[in-house]
Amino acid sequence: MKKGLLLGALLLGAASFSMLTGFDSAATAEDVLQKYVDSSKNVEKASADADFVLDASIAVPAADMTMGLSASGTEAIAMTMDPLAMKADASFDVSMMGQNLNVKVSIYGVTEEDGSFALYVLADTGEGNAQWQKTSTDAAQIQELIEKASTMQLDVSSLPLSFELAPAAVDVNGTECYELYASMGVADLLLVAQPYMDQIIPEGQGITEEDIQTVGSLLSGIQFNISLDVDAETYKPMKVHLDLDGSDWTTIAALLASSFGTDDAGNPYEVNLDVNAVALDIVYDYESPVEITVPEEALGAAEADPDSLLEMVEDAAA
Repeated sequence: MKKGLLLGALLLGAASFSMLTGFDSAATAEDVLQKYVDSSKNVEKASADADFVLDASIAVPAADMTMGLSASGTEAIAMTMDPLAMKADASFDVSMMGQNLNVKVSIYGVTEEDGSFALYVLADTGEGNAQWQKTSTDAAQIQELIEKASTMQLDVSSLPLSFELAPAAVDVNGTECYELYASMGVADLLLVAQPYMDQIIPEGQGITEEDIQTVGSLLSGIQFNISLDVDAETYKPMKVHLDLDGSDWTTIAALLASSFGTDDAGNPYEVNLDVNAVALDIVYDYESPVEITVPEEALGAAEADPDSLLEMVEDAAA
C-alpha cells in the first residue's frame, strides 16, 4: 500500500497511479480471489513455463546407509480453446544413489477433423527406444467437461481456508499484480478441489469424505504454501509458487521404513527423511501467439490404450 506518503499532491498522485495500473490498495483477499476465479473461466489461449526442484535424503542409521535424491525440471505448456489443443514439453534431471537420469516427455493434444481429440505422447529416458504413441477420445466429452468447469459457480467465501493479500503490488514480467498467499494441509487441499471434482466428473467418482480423511491422515504433516500473483487489471493468474516448507515428514518416513523390512533381530529399520526443498513455480503468458502443431514424426504413431499411455509417462518419471 502507499502508506507513509505525504498528504495533498502525493496522495492524489498515488490514487491516480492506482487507477491507471489497476492496483487497488483497498481490495480484500476475498474480492481478488473471487475475481481471479471468475476471470480464469474466460481464458481462450495461454502458455506457461514451469520449473520445479526437489532436494532430499533418506538415511537408515542401523544399516549405515544414506541416499541422496535430487530432481529438477522445466516444462513449457500451451493451450487454445478454439480449436481445442494443448502441448507440454518437459525435461527432468533426476539423481539418486549416484545414478543420473534425464527424462524428456512431450504431449500434444489436438482436435481432429473427425471430431475426436487425439493425444500424442513421447517419453524418452535416453535408452534410444522412445516411440510416439497415440490415443483418441471424443472431443465432445472433453468440451462438455470444460463447459461444466467454466459455468460452475464457486463462492470463495465458502472455501475451508483463507488467503491473505500482500499490502503492496508485485511485478511479474512488467505486469502489476496482487499477491495472495495461504498455507494448507492435504485435507484442506482436497476440500478446495472437492466442489470442482463433484461438478465436473461423473457422480460417485469424485473426492469422498473417506478419501479426505484417509489421505489427510496419511499425509497429515505435509504443508502446502502457495502464493498466487494476479493481474491487477484482468485478474488472470500471472504466477503461481508452491512449496512444502515447514512440513513434518515423520509419517512419510514411517511409510518408507516399511519398505526396508527388518534387521537381523526382526526390528523395523528406523528411516530418517530429510527434505531440504520441494518447490514449483509457474509463470503464465497470455500475449504471445500460441501455435500447436503435432511433430511430423508423431503423426504415424500407433493407436494405444489410454491406460498404457499413462503407464508409459509414469514409468518414465519413476
